[in-house]
Amino acid sequence: MLDQQAITTEVAGTTPQNLLELTEREQSVVEQLLGVTPEQAVAVLLAAVEWAFEHTTPQDFEQRFPEFVAMYKLKPAMVEVASTYVLGHVAGEDEEADRAGFELLFSDKPESEWDEADEQVSTAFWESCKKAYEQATESMRLVTKNIAKDNRPVTRQELGNACALAHLREWARTQIN
Repeated sequence: MLDQQAITTEVAGTTPQNLLELTEREQSVVEQLLGVTPEQAVAVLLAAVEWAFEHTTPQDFEQRFPEFVAMYKLKPAMVEVASTYVLGHVAGEDEEADRAGFELLFSDKPESEWDEADEQVSTAFWESCKKAYEQATESMRLVTKNIAKDNRPVTRQELGNACALAHLREWARTQIN
């Protein structure tokens, strides 16, 4: 299970660590079928989520997503991967708890200064994390295990990169099998 202390604010001066790596075969599938490197694909996935949260709602995402696709000139396979990644973020029933929890954990507010509302946000967030872990893909469980194994603070960037890479890994595996 994910340790609450493993997610903290970004550590100044550190290089983001990979919490998950693709095999050579998975990397090859990403490059051949998506037409981009895994690093580029991760950047597109992260940009897609950010764009979706800023420009759409879950109800109009499918109608508006072609705007993002045109902006990045995505290949059809990359469109599929990006849209499923975004939908995985916005379709969750605990979306608000997750967003509020991440904002609280990545804020500069010390836990000793949390009020009752902050405590409720934290409790809801960790309940959501527990449920998500129980339903997680193999790749996301591996990310979680790597975070726990490293026993060090994880930056927002590292976590975002790992989630996007886990999605890519799962997609690549479906293409291999």
